[in-house]
Amino acid sequence: MLGALNDSTILRLRVKGSDLDPLALRGRLENVLNDVSLQPRLPPTATLFIRKLDDPLPYTMPDHVLTLGARYSLDEIGDALAVLSTWYSNSNAALNGVQKHLAARKLKAPPVRCWPHHFDLDCPVDLGRGRTMGIGYCPGDEFCDEPYFYTSMWPEPSIPGLPLLPAMAHWHTYKFLAALAPAHKIVAAHDQGAYVQQFLNVSVAAALNALR
Repeated sequence: MLGALNDSTILRLRVKGSDLDPLALRGRLENVLNDVSLQPRLPPTATLFIRKLDDPLPYTMPDHVLTLGARYSLDEIGDALAVLSTWYSNSNAALNGVQKHLAARKLKAPPVRCWPHHFDLDCPVDLGRGRTMGIGYCPGDEFCDEPYFYTSMWPEPSIPGLPLLPAMAHWHTYKFLAALAPAHKIVAAHDQGAYVQQFLNVSVAAALNALR
């Protein structure tokens, strides 16, 4: 597992459940895991894992200066990454709370994970008979140009049959159906944590009812 710590300049590696010492990325090249100075710090089981990171991707990634030989740097985006790190930390805590509640109800709610296609945090809940509910946080994408929380459903239920959502949220219906709470409404709330919790409680209840 790879993970960024709070200052966004650290790489944390977990190989088969064992955490390795954090590694500073600032000033290093893109292929940091192939650095010979790092090899003594890695267990033998990590070798195959690192090689797989160089395998061809099953999807297209946009060009980036790191692949052209640039080094990791936060000189221009450090403040923005600090804000983004706070969003991820708070979102992970909120989603983990929901996941634990659902798991306690004997629903198949796996641990919250970060998914590589959109870097969203998501808990895909298997409700059986081909029905799933996704509870997550996205830092922004082509559907919403700001961070947002969501609760998605599959198969998509009838839109007219969906309940009204609290003022902080709306039903997104373009290309996928989900209850969505955008960042600008969360930031404007007096108690942001309670605001997010209310959205998750209401949207999860609505999704479970719609997928019965």
